[in-house]
Amino acid sequence: MRSNEKQDRNIVVEWPVLKRAFLAAVEDGTELESHQPINEKIRTWFERPTMEDSFEGGSAAQTAKHLRQGFRSEKFSHSADYAILSDKKHFTYNEEDGELDLDRVFDGQDAIFMDRELRESRPGLRIMMEFAFVHYTDATTIALYGAWCAALIKSIEATGYDLVIDLWINLGWLFKGDNGRNSNVLIRVKNENENSNFTDWSALFAPTGYRQLGFLAKCVAGEQIGEQVTHYFGHTKAEKDWDVTYDKENLLVMVNVNQRCGKGVNPIDQLNAAAVKAGIIPQAMNIV
Repeated sequence: MRSNEKQDRNIVVEWPVLKRAFLAAVEDGTELESHQPINEKIRTWFERPTMEDSFEGGSAAQTAKHLRQGFRSEKFSHSADYAILSDKKHFTYNEEDGELDLDRVFDGQDAIFMDRELRESRPGLRIMMEFAFVHYTDATTIALYGAWCAALIKSIEATGYDLVIDLWINLGWLFKGDNGRNSNVLIRVKNENENSNFTDWSALFAPTGYRQLGFLAKCVAGEQIGEQVTHYFGHTKAEKDWDVTYDKENLLVMVNVNQRCGKGVNPIDQLNAAAVKAGIIPQAMNIV
């Protein structure tokens, strides 16, 4: 029997490309050439950059600042407290000597110097963190989720893994004429063998991260493949829930969200329980 279903689309949007596109939009009014629906938002961002939008979680000027200086949150300061996946040697930190870790400096920690000599060579690990939410999801819920993801990433990095990190936008009906086809837009924030710089892409976890940078990423993906994004920016999926899985054979950690979780949701307990069950963290991470 022939299937009418088309294969999923998988489009990688490199983080530097997305970052440049947003800054060009806010600072120069540069729109996407393919008449994507984000262009209407771009005109507003350019003309009224300091206007705060409750749906988007803040202003375009705030996002631009986060892109240039990094997004700081007290919630990120707990992320170095958790050893994960293995008890093998990993980076250690002290207050006096070694390589300066700027993330720990901005987090206000005392032990800010990293000793690389204790690092044990480890295989590469890929992390896919889902990044798609229905329109009525609170920006505070997205920010809490981002803080938990940041803690997870920094904890895994502390064990010495070379990470490939994608923020994964998984939606149906994202492009015109899709007829229900599923699309995966992968914001590639770190490639293999690259130095990790969480501060550089921490803006994605700010309150404005999904509704400004995430929506722009969908349209940049459309431009890359010659397709137009629908005016509603894709359909979320009802069957999804907060979950974490670890495929040891393929060295893949996947973090899933409840795309339609709605208002007033704190996903931390559910994510912690799933991550502990999957053997990714030994104990719950206290994100406050």
